[in-house]
Amino acid sequence: MASQKILIVTGLSGAGITTSLKILEDMGYETIDGVPLSLISQLMGKPAPLAIGVDIRTRGFGVEPLLEELDQLKTRTELDISLVFMDCDDEIIERRYVETRHRHPLADDRPVSDGIRHERQLLAPLRERADLVIDTTAMAIKDCKRILQGNFALDDQKNLSIFVTSFSFKKGIPREADLVFDVRFLRNPYYDISLRPTYGAR
Repeated sequence: MASQKILIVTGLSGAGITTSLKILEDMGYETIDGVPLSLISQLMGKPAPLAIGVDIRTRGFGVEPLLEELDQLKTRTELDISLVFMDCDDEIIERRYVETRHRHPLADDRPVSDGIRHERQLLAPLRERADLVIDTTAMAIKDCKRILQGNFALDDQKNLSIFVTSFSFKKGIPREADLVFDVRFLRNPYYDISLRPTYGAR
């Protein structure tokens, strides 16, 4: 019987925990954010792969209790557990908080930078124990997705999806395009008798 894949996603607030959970959900994981530490063990044993978000906002959060829980879960042979730590430069995290006007959980009455420094010191042991550290400082969402898929893709998941679309340079390149090929040197299929029946096909 295959082991249940479990991902514990933690890290600095504002470093991309929620974004990573959304990516993992699209990959086929059941995702839960903010589960109290005392309830984590009760989620195990189900057939579906699971990704759990845990950070300083989590009820009962503590670095030592989380590491103890992680050690206990890793003794269970029916579970395949990995700890993922989301990291980011302090300046970028501070900018994200300023732009969204959110308060840092550890800086209610202090500057955001103080809360970030305190949190980084607090979570240092978790970062050292992580199976994977993802630094989102200069990372686009698609890059984070590529890393997560490369490390935690499910067996029944399609590793590559390709969507091809045509566009007019006059109207601008599609923003969502990863690769753009200029094929204006090719003959328009409408003027090729053998290809005309497929012209405009959907």
